Amino acid sequence: IHEDGIIGNVTLAALPHLDGRKLALMVLAERAVLYARIVVAHPEKIKYLVGWMENRVAALIREVA
Repeated sequence: IHEDGIIGNVTLAALPHLDGRKLALMVLAERAVLYARIVVAHPEKIKYLVGWMENRVAALIREVA
């Protein structure tokens, strides 16, 4: 699939052909990067980073794994 940032009909049609676990882990990796970018842009939010990573990312990784 060509990446265009939109979840449209082509993306949805491709989902049954993907490894769901691998896709979920890739999405979670992107989420972790997003949280890091938030902290870089807003250093005062570093106090939330451990909670985001532990309660959101790590918890979901454990579910997927």
